[in-house]
Order: sequence, then structure tokens, then C-alpha cells
Amino acid sequence: MKICSAHQPAFLPWLGLIHKIMISDIFVVMDIAKFRKRAFMHRNKIEINGKTNYFGLKLDEDSDYKTCDLLQLNKKNIHCLDEIYKKIEHTYTKSKFKNEILEFLQKTLININNYNFNKICFDQLKYICKKLSIQTEIILESNFLTKDEIKNLGASKRLLHHAQYTNSQVYITGINSADYLDVEIFKKNNIYHLVQKFNYDIFRNLQKCEDPLSIVHQIAHLGFDNLANLMNEAQTNKEKILTNLK
Repeated sequence: MKICSAHQPAFLPWLGLIHKIMISDIFVVMDIAKFRKRAFMHRNKIEINGKTNYFGLKLDEDSDYKTCDLLQLNKKNIHCLDEIYKKIEHTYTKSKFKNEILEFLQKTLININNYNFNKICFDQLKYICKKLSIQTEIILESNFLTKDEIKNLGASKRLLHHAQYTNSQVYITGINSADYLDVEIFKKNNIYHLVQKFNYDIFRNLQKCEDPLSIVHQIAHLGFDNLANLMNEAQTNKEKILTNLK
């Protein structure tokens, strides 16, 4: 059985998103989703002096509710990339794997010539997946759905369409999907719907604050290789998911 999941573009995402990709055969980047400034699409958290600290891209005031493909860092906001880099560099200067996180940021944040929001997030995602040896196929939602079609489908049918388009028999959503998802339409179409189970507690020994942090925090403390091993050993994987469905 094929497993599919999806998520909006996410800037320097948290590990839960990466785990969702790991347990999928195909992952849909919802690149024409509506952007929300209050969400965590363009920002995330690190820990400074034991407390949660936010960082993020500076987007125009009128960016809220635009689709992600229309978002672009303009010239007056490009400086935020250097500010984010310096903030992370200073925060993790004594971390064992600081060089790995700095190389990641240099290639996906500093040495870039395209300031499109989607491209920045997508390039970071591809880099992370390559370093963690994740083989999941990643596709863009805009390759098979238009904005008008999405508007007419509604939230639940939109996700159902992901599964149908990719010929997947299992569709995984995050825990917050319980607030809006009509699970019956998956049953009616003979598709298993599962809610992702991700255990962040195993990473809390790397931090003092309680909030889940951006993946840059775990990379700085563990490095990509150790992080990959821990994710594979301590989290639910595709094999376990499919076994439980039998």
C-alpha cells in the first residue's frame, strides 16, 4: 500500500514535518495554500538562554491570505536572511555540530538568488531530506490542482484528491486535522485515514524550554547522521504503520 501526506511550505521546519515525510511514499507540498502570518509557515522557534525565541522571514503587510506562490521577499526585506543567519550562528556557536547547521543555512538561506517564499522553503526541505537519506517522492500540489479547483473542493476533499491523484491507499494528516477533517469521505473512497503519531519528547533532553523547536536546534546538537538514526530508531515508520493496518 502507498502512503501519502501533505503540508504547506514551512521555513526551517520542525521535526514533526520531516517525520511526516519519512513515513510517506509520496509527499505533497501545498505550494498554492493560503499564507497565514499567524501560522508557522514563515517562522519558527529556537532556544536562547533556556527560553523560546522566534525568528522568521519578513514578508509584506499585504501577504496575509495570499497564496504561497505569490510571496516574494522584496529588496527592503532581504536583510532578514542575514539577520536570521547571524542569530542562529550566535545561538549555536558552541554546539558540537554548528558547522553542519551553518553549511545548511549558507546553501539554503544566504547563497541564494531567488527570493520566492516557496522556493526557499522547498530548497530547504530537499536539503534536509537528502542529508537524512529520506527517499520519499516530493511533488507540488500546483502540478495537479488549480486554485479554483481547490476553492471548490474544500479542505477534506482537497486532501482526498491528494490520495486519489497519487493512487495512495493510506493518507496521513497531522493531529490538528481532527478540527476540520471529514474522515467519512476517506472511508467511502476506500482510503485509510491515519493521524500522525510523532514523539517529540525524545528530543526534550536537548533543550530547557517546553516548546517544539525548529530542526536547526536538533541539527546543531546532534548533526544530520545522529538525527537520522534517532528518527529511524525512536519513531513510527512506514513498516509499522502498514503492519498495523493488516
